[in-house]
Amino acid sequence: MEIASNVRTNKLMAEILSDIDLDGVEINNITTEKTDFVEWDGCILLTTGLKTELPEKFVTTPQIPDRTSYEALYNHLHLGDNKADSEIVTITEGLRVLFSWENSLNAKFPTKKFHLVLSSLNGDVVIRFYQQRENEEPWLNLDALDEYKEERIFVLV
Repeated sequence: MEIASNVRTNKLMAEILSDIDLDGVEINNITTEKTDFVEWDGCILLTTGLKTELPEKFVTTPQIPDRTSYEALYNHLHLGDNKADSEIVTITEGLRVLFSWENSLNAKFPTKKFHLVLSSLNGDVVIRFYQQRENEEPWLNLDALDEYKEERIFVLV
């Protein structure tokens, strides 16, 4: 897989990307068919996570100091439940979903910018996203991705 200019990875992820080819592969409709996004009090949220009613407004806590942290915590999906799948298979599925989310988010919220993150540790893949905000620090420091020594990191910016 050729790394585009809007992609950031750590060295561990870069090593495995050469074994992944997404060209011509359809997005897994089972994972993405019910995916939608909603805007709530300055946050963009993944609706598949809406298991309970949202509070009236966003309130900071010591664990969630800003909207970026809230989105990164709230907007995630775990893959890799099938331990028979190889890490490459699970990362490939995660990247398909990530690119699908990117297309949907850009179409629904064309004026907003997002970071979409895929991480993989021991075959467990998590994908998440959050908005890029001028007045808040990113959830993930793009200049320090190689500090993750055990986890593979892929970010669409």
